[in-house]
Amino acid sequence: GNGASSRTDNENAGHDEEESNTDDNSEGNDNGNGNQHEVGRRNDDNEDGVSSESRDEYVEVLDEEEESDDDGNEQPNHREGLSKSGAISVLEVGCGDVPLGRDLKKSIESFESQTGIPPNNIVKQVVCVDYAPSCIAALKKEQSSSTENKIQICYEVGDARKLPYKDASFELILEKGTMDAMLSDTDGGVDNCKLIVAESARLLITGGCFVIVSHLNAHVHSGLQWLDRIVVPGLRMNCKHTKWEIEVHGNSGDDVPIEDEKNEGQESPGPAVYIIHKMESNEKTASSDPPTIPLKFFSY
Repeated sequence: GNGASSRTDNENAGHDEEESNTDDNSEGNDNGNGNQHEVGRRNDDNEDGVSSESRDEYVEVLDEEEESDDDGNEQPNHREGLSKSGAISVLEVGCGDVPLGRDLKKSIESFESQTGIPPNNIVKQVVCVDYAPSCIAALKKEQSSSTENKIQICYEVGDARKLPYKDASFELILEKGTMDAMLSDTDGGVDNCKLIVAESARLLITGGCFVIVSHLNAHVHSGLQWLDRIVVPGLRMNCKHTKWEIEVHGNSGDDVPIEDEKNEGQESPGPAVYIIHKMESNEKTASSDPPTIPLKFFSY
């Protein structure tokens, strides 16, 4: 009913022919945009709820938009900063012993000499959470010897599936590899990953970003399937009528043949970074369908 695939791994193994048909349909669905996929809604051509268009044309569109300025210099895309309205709060779930949140804190503190902007005007706090008490104890010990503390950072033991923070507490939420590791649990891994995504969606403010780093790359079919089976249902679990937009950054996978990608031992396109934007909620009624979620692809 929510438009997301709920197949088990064993069922997926028996659908190679359907997946090949989906890929064929993807190549034939070029309507002139070429810059988006949509996930989370079933259609007649694709039982998994993933409708797709050509990625190659999107790369061409990006090249046209970023080609040059008036002086012939290449111009990158720019996004509006999360801290435009004041210093933000950052959460990292499943931080492990090498937290992204700690590295972010150090990077922003180092920018002060170049920008003249006090770091705590950009980020007011970073919270790094991990399930393992020993990991958090080691990080706290390291923190006690640090002399650079212009941004507050907290290390806390917590379960990423159910955290004690209030709704809409963070402008930026980071997750790197935790869900990849959880998926090694064939019994509860998929459900646990959905709960992690759902809890992150609850904690994220409208206008904020949830950033996922994963080896499941949506430039190829297995990554699209992961989005549709785990990420989309998780985003909608507590926020059914919230609008979302997902950017997929990574290798395009053009060097990985579709027919080989499903076989074990074949080369993958490498990891991807997903930037998930939480948008304003739609006007809704009890019977209205959740909005589809557009994907924007950026290849490197």
